[in-house]
Amino acid sequence: MQMSDYGMKMNLHHNRTDHDEPEHEDTVHDVKFNWFGDMMATCASDHKVLIYKRDGDSWSVVYEIPAHVSPVWRLSWAHPDFGNLLATCSMDHKAKIWRMTDDKKEWISQGNGITDSSTHLTDIAFAPRVWSEDLQGAAEGLKLAVSSDEHVWLYFISVEKSTITWTQATSEKISVSEGNKISCISWGYTFRNLVLAVGMTGSAGHNCVALYQLAESSIPTASACKWIDLPTIQLSCKLNHMAFRPTNGSRDNYLAIGTENKLQVYRINEERQEALGTKAVESFTHDQIKHVTWDIFGKTIITLSEQGTVRFWKWRCQTRKWESEEIVSSSSLQAYHTNSYTGSMYSL
Repeated sequence: MQMSDYGMKMNLHHNRTDHDEPEHEDTVHDVKFNWFGDMMATCASDHKVLIYKRDGDSWSVVYEIPAHVSPVWRLSWAHPDFGNLLATCSMDHKAKIWRMTDDKKEWISQGNGITDSSTHLTDIAFAPRVWSEDLQGAAEGLKLAVSSDEHVWLYFISVEKSTITWTQATSEKISVSEGNKISCISWGYTFRNLVLAVGMTGSAGHNCVALYQLAESSIPTASACKWIDLPTIQLSCKLNHMAFRPTNGSRDNYLAIGTENKLQVYRINEERQEALGTKAVESFTHDQIKHVTWDIFGKTIITLSEQGTVRFWKWRCQTRKWESEEIVSSSSLQAYHTNSYTGSMYSL
């Protein structure tokens, strides 16, 4: 598998010895692990999604999904409380939700997909699982955000037995001002509320991350949905990717942002409605950060550079900053097994 977006190659160990196992035939754009880390989905410009299953230290392709008629750009797994659900978005202007059949023989698309965008889609993300006494069952708690160049749509997903339906919160579509384009989105969750970060790049070099809090009273129904604007994070250089720390139940959350020359970490305090930024961890000369993610415990940040270098960052109380603890170059990735430091909980 070649991930030419990020300038790296990723070799997977297969249990099967035949040469007919499906593989991507073009650029891989996204890789995501499921909640348990035992399955991995990849999407590419060949219009396909491949799902791998882990068996010890080996990964084998168990499903091949002809997902779209154009390059598949991003993936997102739903929380397992809602079943085996996978969302995809593509340059064919469609977003789709895929469900594993009860007999586990195949993945099927639910309906005709989401087709509200007139341009290609840039990102897709299921919201974190919300534990709330206000919700009557898990089905009402599943939400999906889909972004294009100019808009972000919020959908409330209902899962009943083998049927999946979605309702668009039409009155609360997020739109960006003319000249800006949405590049990525990320969900965060604090003790009480969901927060959506929307990364934008501007034609005049204006780059920022807009923050929106989903009003607490709006969670149960799509018709009552309301976004509350939080202060915008202004960036001095091009935004490439970002990721909220996994849910930990605290009143604060942390947003890691990868740009063309630095990693920045911001503390989001919803009660004071502010984003408090730490100083840039380190400036990278000719080493753009293309992808950012966290470990499942929210204690380590993992970044992937344009040259294929993976860095692991940990917070040091003594120095009060994030420090790079381990560096893996692209030349050594072939020998970097999935049962080592990264395990199965990272998704680059």
